[in-house]
Amino acid sequence: MQKLVDFLKEGTCAATVTRKLEEKFLAAGFQKLDLSEEWKLEVGGAYYVDVHKTSCLAFRVGEERPHEPYFRLISAHTDQPSFKLKPAPELQKAGSSKLNVSVYGGPIYSTWLDRPLSLAGKAVLRGKNLFEDNTKIVDLQKPLLVIPNLAIHMNREVNRGVELNPQVDMQPLAGLGLSEHFIREILCEELKAEPEEILDYDLYAYNLDTPETVGWKQELLSSPRLDDLVMVSAAAEALIENRPRTGVTVLAALDNEEIGSRTPQGGGSAMVSLLLEKIASCLGKDRSSFIDALTGSFMLSADVAHGVHPNHPEAHDEKVRPVLGGGPVIKLDAGQRYVTDASDYSVYRRICEAEGVNVQVFISRADKVSGSTLGPVMCAYLPCRIVDIGTPILSMHSSRETMAWADYEYTKRSFCGFYKL
Repeated sequence: MQKLVDFLKEGTCAATVTRKLEEKFLAAGFQKLDLSEEWKLEVGGAYYVDVHKTSCLAFRVGEERPHEPYFRLISAHTDQPSFKLKPAPELQKAGSSKLNVSVYGGPIYSTWLDRPLSLAGKAVLRGKNLFEDNTKIVDLQKPLLVIPNLAIHMNREVNRGVELNPQVDMQPLAGLGLSEHFIREILCEELKAEPEEILDYDLYAYNLDTPETVGWKQELLSSPRLDDLVMVSAAAEALIENRPRTGVTVLAALDNEEIGSRTPQGGGSAMVSLLLEKIASCLGKDRSSFIDALTGSFMLSADVAHGVHPNHPEAHDEKVRPVLGGGPVIKLDAGQRYVTDASDYSVYRRICEAEGVNVQVFISRADKVSGSTLGPVMCAYLPCRIVDIGTPILSMHSSRETMAWADYEYTKRSFCGFYKL
């Protein structure tokens, strides 16, 4: 359990999640590969590669060289709903220093109010030549910001529901009378760099609250960033712990799912397909063999699922209500916002049965539009069998979410069973 807690604490944005994964894989004996170099893969080897410092693809080659290098792939995402700093974000108003931000993903605005916030992301420093990548990961790890509520005395209707305007109500307070360039000054201090060395940055606000075990029997976990770090953590631990006999087991931890995945480092790019083809090529297979391998491959698209809310059970379909502590959830949608079909989810059911794990099902009410995830995006270029699954949680996209501890263990056990096949 402590591994998950540490991951939730340190995975404050996609860049720090990727850094934490790198630490995990290096400690477990995985070898880092460079995207632009030739790879020499060995039977039984373990490897990883990072993409733009916010996505990570890690894999193990089976102990026996397969006739065709089929893949057992788990995909999950490294990003979370948040607020991203705009260029030149410093604002001065009514004696206060604020930050101008854009909405990233679909956060529940009200849950970000009156909480200690910090900043994390990437900063780009001037390199020796124009195209040199000199990107540094930044996590300030201290309470620097707060987004204050308007007092009830000035907003008597607040408890009846108030619409929050992201341009007006969600600008974080950073202090009093700060300089016009205080963000750059903070980065200079953090990176020990001169102002002219810092070319640009991508910084995101994050909730500084720590994960807490709650409940009468301490059976629940309340924490920021359960979506989707629970799935990333479970998949990473399963990949580390299980050596496949044959085939290639893969974790694709990808950025930008919360904004549609259509970025070079997201699930909507050809990046994963190209990396899988490179793996196949390094194992001595031509493109035709790679295509054959894809048709025999299987992916678990792993993103958290909606557990039934005890105060609002009516928000779920009356017959399909996944409960916290009831095990991982298979996600279905008639409009293919989840790509699962019966022939594929029966495979995951049997894996769970073999591992002694109960499995649940989620499908939206007919009068609600379902969310979506990596499966429907990645199937455009990965024509393999795909099942959308996830651990049930409450308050998805809140700055704090809630899950059952047992579901993490159930999900990880199912991932171990999947990677063993």
